Amino acid sequence: MGTAVHTIGEHKILTGEELEFEDVFFPLVREQRKIEPDTTQWLAGGPKDAPFMGQKVIDMGKACVENYFKFLEKFKVLHVELDVSGYLPNCEPLIKGYADLVGEHDDHGFIVVDTKTSAAKPKNDVQLQTYSALYGTKLKIPAPNAFWLMLRPDAKPKTDKARFVDMSELDIGELGARYQRAWDQMQQMIVPASSNFCDFCTQKPNCLAQSGPTARATFYDKSETDGIPF
Repeated sequence: MGTAVHTIGEHKILTGEELEFEDVFFPLVREQRKIEPDTTQWLAGGPKDAPFMGQKVIDMGKACVENYFKFLEKFKVLHVELDVSGYLPNCEPLIKGYADLVGEHDDHGFIVVDTKTSAAKPKNDVQLQTYSALYGTKLKIPAPNAFWLMLRPDAKPKTDKARFVDMSELDIGELGARYQRAWDQMQQMIVPASSNFCDFCTQKPNCLAQSGPTARATFYDKSETDGIPF
């Protein structure tokens, strides 16, 4: 759903044409069914007792598109899917990043925008801090402010004030050092696992705790001999 919403929003910006949600969404579904035909096996958002599937997804997608278009009414777009990849102080490796939107908003001024179709914004602002820091560093200007564009009608937080991210106090040097610490751990093969978001883990089929003693999980999961990694 998220890909369809992004595609429709960006098409509107670039051409002025408003695509029908179904015309974009269903071709994407057909492509994914070539990988897994049984849609009941697909991951689904929403509550477990009433996941977003079928018509619910279409209705939610249309609502997200409507909110996207509403946002654009007060936003002058300067860049779409802007490649802000670059280097930050105190960080050795290249940091890759693509900002969904960059432009001037009637209420929030010049901002870097990341669009979300999730039910809540991320728990921290590191993603937007990174985009803003990279953008500012590349242009040799202070990091611009940023905004979480939460498109679902029920998305939290509800207010623009809570979605706006002030970058005036951003320590770009510390942000770069944060990435360097992660890079150092990767070089040392220190990759801590987390057990708090297993539903979306790509290693779920290889995990005895999540999949049971299947042939695949038994082959790959060596926690009995190597210890649990979290």
